[in-house]
Amino acid sequence: MSYGFELQDIMDFDDLADWLEDHINKIGQELGFGKVPKSLKGDIEKVMKETLKDEIKEYGWTGDEELPSILSINMFHSVFATFNKNLYSIWFRRNVEELEPDSPFMSESVSVAMDEIKEQYEEEGVELTNKLLIQELKRGLHVRLFDMVQSLEYTLEHESNVASIKPNGFRATDEVVGEMEKVMEQAMQVEKQVNGLIQSIENLDYSTTIDS
Repeated sequence: MSYGFELQDIMDFDDLADWLEDHINKIGQELGFGKVPKSLKGDIEKVMKETLKDEIKEYGWTGDEELPSILSINMFHSVFATFNKNLYSIWFRRNVEELEPDSPFMSESVSVAMDEIKEQYEEEGVELTNKLLIQELKRGLHVRLFDMVQSLEYTLEHESNVASIKPNGFRATDEVVGEMEKVMEQAMQVEKQVNGLIQSIENLDYSTTIDS
């Protein structure tokens, strides 16, 4: 990349537009979308102006503004997802750990992650609004879910415990099958809960959500 190495290196709105153009372009090429339209940068800036009205009003878009890094990270994700959710989802899974390596949600504890988020916003002097908090939590949920999927994929590809299951090899086949059925039911319930949560987040009115 020609500028910075992590999302926190984004300094101003021009920088943000460049980062978005670069990553949207790259993920599109990886997926075989072909030549990038000349209007891409302009289309991204239009989405930025619509999505980041409050931020642009507060910091100005002159090229001389200095954006808090915690806010730059959040705005990158917000604009990218608004621009194209499908591209963003693919990009997120492939790149987020590299470009946002210090994500609090890589912690094993939700309470620890929440404390880290609040501390980061306080250190940079940025108000942790309801909207920002929900965006942080939603992104954290995605981080954990993708991490879980990656672990499961590794198990299927490299471990023998799943592929080598042979019922006749168990002394208590019925017991094992029963436990596996319970795990399957739990996994299905988790899937329903996550889908419902994501849907509810999409419909949130940020002005009436929990206080930060």
